[in-house]
Amino acid sequence: MFTYHITNELTLASLQLDDADSLFSLIQKNKAHLGEWLPWVHQCQSVEAVKTFIQSTQTTYNEQKGLEAGIQLNEQLIDPHYQSKPDTAFILKRYIRLSK
Repeated sequence: MFTYHITNELTLASLQLDDADSLFSLIQKNKAHLGEWLPWVHQCQSVEAVKTFIQSTQTTYNEQKGLEAGIQLNEQLIDPHYQSKPDTAFILKRYIRLSK
């Protein structure tokens, strides 16, 4: 499992099966916007589909092909994130935009 603490409150962490309900809710609320950046969201039509996706992200990470992660604020998932190589500056800019 990948975890990177950006601040005391903000963390980038690999997606876990426990995140499926929260991720599904985020997808449903923001599908149009997220779909522009993360094409897989259109395939996640149910919590079970999200769980299947999360399992595939673990394989991608283990094979060092990329990182599908979640940005967490105070341990609550607030945004899905994909990065082929971790870039802290990009993550912080995205967080600032989300928190406005």
